[in-house]
Amino acid sequence: MFSFRRFFKLRSTGYLELGKRVYRKIIEAECLEHAAAMAFYVLFAIFPFFLFLATAIGYLHIPYMREYVLNSAEKMLPDQVFDLLRDNIRVLFDSRKTGTALARISSSPVGFGQSRYLHDEGHE
Repeated sequence: MFSFRRFFKLRSTGYLELGKRVYRKIIEAECLEHAAAMAFYVLFAIFPFFLFLATAIGYLHIPYMREYVLNSAEKMLPDQVFDLLRDNIRVLFDSRKTGTALARISSSPVGFGQSRYLHDEGHE
């Protein structure tokens, strides 16, 4: 018969001692630092790729793609979030001119803060 105590060599270790051991191992292995690094990687590397991908899909002439994306987003997102994103999704799929979709994204609340920062620093 399988036993967790025997498998993990806990013997008569209590739950408090087990918690202390786990905490020490987490601190020694720097798990929290690695988790933070992974979170920043996702936020700053993968998220911009999805923005690029959404813009690129807008330039492909796939019939009914906009309706499919809007319907999928409406099912997955809360109503308030979907109301905020609906117009941006439509612009991404309707804009065929270079820079129009990028200008729309940079004027959104998230992009506006970044573009204002670049403007203050003298970068354009």
